[in-house]
Amino acid sequence: MEKQYRYFEDPLKFEFEAKIVEVRPLDDGRYGVILDETFFYPTGGGQEFDRGVLGHEPVVDVWRDEATSQVVHVVEREMSPGLVLAKIDGERRLRHMQHHSAQHLVSATFTKLLELETLSAHISGYTASSIDLPETELSHEMLTQVEEYANCIVYENRGIKTYFVDQDQARAVPLRRPPKVAGDVRVVEIDGFDWSACGGTHCLSTGMIGLVKIIKTERQNKKSRVYFMAGAQALEYFQELHGQVSGLAEEMSIHWGDLAETVRAQADVLKGAQRELRAFQKERLESEAEALAASSQAVGDYRLVVGSFEDRPVEELQGLAKTLMEKDGMIAALATFDGEKLALVVARSADVDVHAGEFIKRLLEPVGGRGGGSQQMARGGGVISEVEFRSLMLDIDGLIR
Repeated sequence: MEKQYRYFEDPLKFEFEAKIVEVRPLDDGRYGVILDETFFYPTGGGQEFDRGVLGHEPVVDVWRDEATSQVVHVVEREMSPGLVLAKIDGERRLRHMQHHSAQHLVSATFTKLLELETLSAHISGYTASSIDLPETELSHEMLTQVEEYANCIVYENRGIKTYFVDQDQARAVPLRRPPKVAGDVRVVEIDGFDWSACGGTHCLSTGMIGLVKIIKTERQNKKSRVYFMAGAQALEYFQELHGQVSGLAEEMSIHWGDLAETVRAQADVLKGAQRELRAFQKERLESEAEALAASSQAVGDYRLVVGSFEDRPVEELQGLAKTLMEKDGMIAALATFDGEKLALVVARSADVDVHAGEFIKRLLEPVGGRGGGSQQMARGGGVISEVEFRSLMLDIDGLIR
């Protein structure tokens, strides 16, 4: 192990003194600081980088330069070489440790119980972490079994230790997956349960993980992705969820345990009310359509219905138009205007020789609007002035003639 990678030794070391040996300008205008040794973790292995400060300069990114094997600490302003006091954001580090150790635990549990190998992983201490498994149907019972087993290992507070082995020694270690690196291999061992090649930061025992909670699963590129939370993030998730559930139960004056049944009952009531409302709206539109038809004007062999409304949903205009289409010899032009935007619906009966789509284009062209549709119904609109709107409605009769 090279001296500069001190995070391998002590994942709970959040403050240390080091020497700045190089400061290099980066392409984005920021600066990369190289220390003679560091406890900052660089992004890698599915785990995000550490944040913190070098002196008074915030560290906004940390990555490993593959060409030189140096850890680059990214800061916004140039720094001078020399000794510096470095501080790591301990809460962020702990969250990543909890989630990374939880990922090993969850992955090993899926392997032991369901013979499902983890294909890839993403670690985050502030949102749900995830692992990708071969595509499979994961039932609620299977996920519960994995979650309960993994938490049993947490409660046992098994030790988690890390150590390096050479390639020959690695063959004697029951690694869950073959190592991806050549040379010495860093092993993360959950006592008697899992052995993984890993360069991340980890808890010192499973008890530090606190809790493992599987949140959801989804299909992702022919894989099954499992989202989980651990430790501090799992606690925050439960606190927020408990607050929401308790608040809803209090608002409804019920016990939270009765919330699901109450919501289902109210959903049934709402569905019934919505059915009644739709029936009422249908009757109202039919009655309104009759009134519009009665006020229609004769245009040759047809009857023209022109209707203008303020701030009316265009879906209601379509409903009116469909009802008028069922009558013989009808052409309908129905518009709604909110002071800035026009929405226009044109429809005609099956026995009327007018193309609704072409007609609406002719209507909207003078005001710069756009529209189109089928022979029997079309829809369009645009941004116009009130004067243009009134002129348009007056011109409809002349255009149809």
